[in-house]
Amino acid sequence: MKRTPRKPISSAEPSPGTAAASPESAGPLYMQLAENLRRRIAAKELVPGERLPTEAELGAQFGLSRITVRQAMAMLTRKGLIERFPSRGSFVTDRGGSGSWELRSISDLVQIGKETKTEVISWRIVTPPAGMIDFFGSGDPVYRLRAVRTQGAVPLYYVENHLRRAVGERIHMDDLRIHTMVELLHNRLSVPIGHANEEIAVGHANAAMAKHLWIDPGQPVIVQRIDLFDTDGTPIQSGSGWWRSERFKRKFVLNHA
Repeated sequence: MKRTPRKPISSAEPSPGTAAASPESAGPLYMQLAENLRRRIAAKELVPGERLPTEAELGAQFGLSRITVRQAMAMLTRKGLIERFPSRGSFVTDRGGSGSWELRSISDLVQIGKETKTEVISWRIVTPPAGMIDFFGSGDPVYRLRAVRTQGAVPLYYVENHLRRAVGERIHMDDLRIHTMVELLHNRLSVPIGHANEEIAVGHANAAMAKHLWIDPGQPVIVQRIDLFDTDGTPIQSGSGWWRSERFKRKFVLNHA
């Protein structure tokens, strides 16, 4: 059977969801495809967290074998340009570090999460667990948010917030899908936030968290807890985030007293 030679990947044959490589591209086809995708990532046509076409889809678009496409994807993975998740697909890497920030004021805290999205798992009134009874100084019901913060489709951290009932009653689930909790309290509800306490530790993901974070149960995670208090020192909310460890980065600026 006579085999039809494959043509180089070029701008003469653009395909949906991918960028055409330069007509001058040379070398093995897997390198041409890798360069094709690298250029789109560099040009921000493919943004952090965006899911790439599957190996089968890329193969069909460019007339390449699965092995050739797999070689290209492996090259991009080694260069840190994409991440590959079993049964989930390949996604553009956030090279800037999604969890990287400086936190020096309440205003900084409000800005965190502006470039991420929230997938709300549940928002309801619950009986507070023992730790929250100690925090709020009461066993009265509180509102509890469970959610996942994502960049594109890739999960960054699992969220569990407990909020004073009188404040939680003013928040709708739809608001939580668009805004972070701190942003809602500060900007939308004008709740006076006097100060916040932050604590960072290392923990392990339970089965429910692991499922939402696309990791294995028991895998190490960074646990970040931020407690908010009003201007009188009364607790407003306690929020914890269980971060994929490679997604968390904090920068502290220390000045000589």
